[in-house]
Amino acid sequence: MELTQLSIENARSAVQERKITALALAEAHYARIQKEDGQIGAFLTLCKERALEQADRIDRMASEGKPLPPLAGVPVAIKDVMSTRGVRTTAGSKILNKYIPPFDCTAVARMEAAGAVVLGKTNCDEFAMGSSNENSAFHPVRNPRDLGRVPGGSSGGSAAAVAADMAVVARASVTLRADRIRVIARPHRPAGEDGERRGDCVASDCRARSDGFNLSRCASA
Repeated sequence: MELTQLSIENARSAVQERKITALALAEAHYARIQKEDGQIGAFLTLCKERALEQADRIDRMASEGKPLPPLAGVPVAIKDVMSTRGVRTTAGSKILNKYIPPFDCTAVARMEAAGAVVLGKTNCDEFAMGSSNENSAFHPVRNPRDLGRVPGGSSGGSAAAVAADMAVVARASVTLRADRIRVIARPHRPAGEDGERRGDCVASDCRARSDGFNLSRCASA
C-alpha cells in the first residue's frame, strides 16, 4: 500500500480497519513533503506537532473500536489565507510574516472536528490576488508535472500539494466569493485499464489532469 497515493475513503477505511495508523499516514506525507517540496514550493508553513497530536487521537479512537469521523486520519493541507490557531498565517504576504492567529477559521475547525490531520499551510498569490501563483511574497509555486510551468492560482500551493502526493486533500478558496471555499482532493476510483493510477485532482466541479500541465482549473479563482 502506497500511503501517499490513497484517496480520502481509502485512507479513512485503512485507519478504521487498523491496516495502517494515522501516525504512519501523516509521517509518510511529511517524508514526501521533505523529498519533493524543495523544488515545488507548495508549502509555506508546516505544523507537524499539531498534526501528530491529531493523528494520535484518531489512532486511540480506532484502537478502542470507536466509530471514526468522516475524515479520520486523512492528511490535509490548508491554503494560507485561512486562519489556523497557533500556526503562522500569512496570506502569501510578508506583511503577515509573523502573524500567529489565536483562533481557527470555521473551515479548519470543521475539518479537524471531522478527524482531518492538518499538515501545514500552502503557498498562494499574495492576498489571493493572482492567477499563476508567481505572486507570492515568499516564492513561486512550480507545477509538479513540469517544473518550468505554473500550477495556476491563486490556490496553486493547494493544487500542487495534492498533485504531488504531498496531501490527500487541500483547502483552497475562490477569491471575491466569500460564500465559496474550494476543496481539492485525490479522486476515489480504480486504476486505469493499463493498471496505472490516474493522477487527477478534483476541485468541486473542476479537474486537473496529470497528462496535461495546467492545474489552473483546480487552483484558479
